[in-house]
Amino acid sequence: MGLVLSDKILYGTASDGGSSGSGTLFKVNTDGTGFTTLYNTSSIAPLILSGNTLYGITTRGAIFAIDTDGTGFKTLRTGSDGILANGLVLGVNTLYGTGSGTIFSLSIPVELNLTVSGSNLVLSWPTNFTGYILQSTTNLSSPIWTTNLSAPVIVNGLNAVTNPFSGTQQFFRLGQ
Repeated sequence: MGLVLSDKILYGTASDGGSSGSGTLFKVNTDGTGFTTLYNTSSIAPLILSGNTLYGITTRGAIFAIDTDGTGFKTLRTGSDGILANGLVLGVNTLYGTGSGTIFSLSIPVELNLTVSGSNLVLSWPTNFTGYILQSTTNLSSPIWTTNLSAPVIVNGLNAVTNPFSGTQQFFRLGQ
């Protein structure tokens, strides 16, 4: 069903194989090493890569998202409304698709990822979500959201902001 290239890694789907025999989503290095099954599912359309997220369509017409490391599989749309998706295009935080004689759109909520690196908190989100700014507050009861002073840098296809732990409780969000 086609391959997606990111740096030196190919992502793709196979219609056979996997634990159920009905297909897999996989990754492999461009030199042929490191073949890994990310998820057991069968896909009918080429994958779409955005940041560290792959989007695809199952053989039953459901739309899914999965992280490039194989974690975080989510069904974004089941196709239970009778519209079985068969093609996708990614716009800015929206997937557009066709299926069953219909054109549809599906908004993708932007997710703010948090990771700890030493004495820092690293906040990241996909680069295709344009126009978002990182904001913080110390109080959710009556929040006053301030714009984070550090500008994001692009790391592994993600906007990333590194904040040192200050001892003060902080809450973060992405605003537009």
